[in-house]
Amino acid sequence: MPCKPRLPPLDQFRERRRVARLASQYQPFVVNVVGGFMGLLLGLSFLVLLIASANIAGALLARSMARRREIAVRLALGAGRGRLVRHLLTESLILFLLGGAGGVALASAVAGRLAASPIALPVDFVLDVTLDMRVLAFALAVTAATGLVFGLIPALQSSRPDLVPALKDGGWGADGSRARARKLFVGAQVTLSVLLLLVATLTARSFQRGLAMDPGFDPDGVVLATVDLAPHGYDGARGREFYRQLQEAARALPGVRNAATMEFVLLGFEGLGSDVSVPEALPGGVSRSSAKWNAADPRFLETLGVELVAGRGFGDADDEAAVPVAIINETLAGRLFPGVNAVGRSIERGATALEVVGVVRDGKYVYVAEGPTAYVFTPAAQSAPARMTLHVRAPGAEAATLRALEDIVRALDPNVPLENSGPMSRTVDLALLPYRLVAQVVGIFGVVGLVLAAVGVYGVLSFQVARRTRELGVRRALGARATDLLVLVLREGVVLAASGCAAGVALGAGVAHLLRGVLLGVGPLDPVTFLGVPAILFAVAILASTVPALRAGAVEAVRALNEE
Repeated sequence: MPCKPRLPPLDQFRERRRVARLASQYQPFVVNVVGGFMGLLLGLSFLVLLIASANIAGALLARSMARRREIAVRLALGAGRGRLVRHLLTESLILFLLGGAGGVALASAVAGRLAASPIALPVDFVLDVTLDMRVLAFALAVTAATGLVFGLIPALQSSRPDLVPALKDGGWGADGSRARARKLFVGAQVTLSVLLLLVATLTARSFQRGLAMDPGFDPDGVVLATVDLAPHGYDGARGREFYRQLQEAARALPGVRNAATMEFVLLGFEGLGSDVSVPEALPGGVSRSSAKWNAADPRFLETLGVELVAGRGFGDADDEAAVPVAIINETLAGRLFPGVNAVGRSIERGATALEVVGVVRDGKYVYVAEGPTAYVFTPAAQSAPARMTLHVRAPGAEAATLRALEDIVRALDPNVPLENSGPMSRTVDLALLPYRLVAQVVGIFGVVGLVLAAVGVYGVLSFQVARRTRELGVRRALGARATDLLVLVLREGVVLAASGCAAGVALGAGVAHLLRGVLLGVGPLDPVTFLGVPAILFAVAILASTVPALRAGAVEAVRALNEE
């Protein structure tokens, strides 16, 4: 029986160390971004559950109207109200449990698809979506709880009919409290659907802005190759020489336009934070600010396409023997040196003073959703970090360049492995991955909520028309026109839709305020979203009201009175 070959002990140690370092690097992504996505997904699932439960509760109330005579007969024969409530509640629980079983079956199928499509990370990352006993127990508890909560009101309403009218009128007698309860459930559906659609639209627009986002650099055509010299005994001088030779060999490759090393990859979920200060604060400025720091070689501006707005970039003369220098971004320049040119001024990092030689345009550095972030670049030659990532711009020759870089590193030192190699566009895609997932899933939930709201409005108005057949026939016999009856029923749909939309917009404004930290280029009160979503749902609700309204307008007086 063939066995899997084992790596030598030293290689096993390197692989474990590489996986541990990468796992630590991407831990904020997994915990914060993926965890936030799962929390949002759970919240949206809860909203859809509430919408569907309100729909079922309204249907149970409508069904109870058709059973008024049956329930009245049971009460007249001596059945207790508590027994009737238990009977009706058992029916609703069975209905909810059947729906929950169907949901578990669907979740099992979806979980299989998710397990087959793990999130692409440089380390193995598999999302465990197994439906174990804990998940099934949670699903059972949620199903039973919603069945009890949303089945209790219809059960209580159904178990206290007026006996004499119920026995005389049968299933279609008037009952104002039930009608108000049904309208309340439908209004709640519209409200929650508006809230769901607002979140979905804001997320979708945020994702579109994220795709069109300018990160402040150009990742297309750039390949990355990370090297860590720390475990191999390199001191500062040897490390600088290794990276110098690596860059020169990379620039000599066919199709390569430029190459530079940086300590941290932009939008790579990593960065070193440290305070930066000035001796005296300028008017309107601050004397200290937190900032992210990155060490880079002189050609990093040209390699990544970072725009220099003032001063100069790093040069070969900015080595370990030269005066410490730094390049800062516009955000930090505005905080420390408002209204004046930052070039030539001094900043301090601890006890080290650095001269600002350049200012670059703002960009995205660690996360896509980060706000304005103060950032400082320092020459790699003045800090000599052991772990660096080579950035090589080779448009159209990325795959060949990556293979050649492996040979170059092996030739420089066969004991040094090449880590985390690949196109830089993959890093940016990974940064945008949560927004792509959220936009797709929230879009599906939004469509489901819209359909459920339309079904709820249609159902309650259809039932109202059927229940009011005698009233509509009398109105028609007294001279009401078909258009009058149509407007009468359509008005109910307008009131339901308008009240639900207004409440949904109010709730959506509060929820959007909580989501403002993850929205890209979209304000929490985006006018396009907060005007368009209620208008769309209002139009759908009115459309759902049209069929019952047309049916009411077509009621014939003689036939309606004869049927009643």
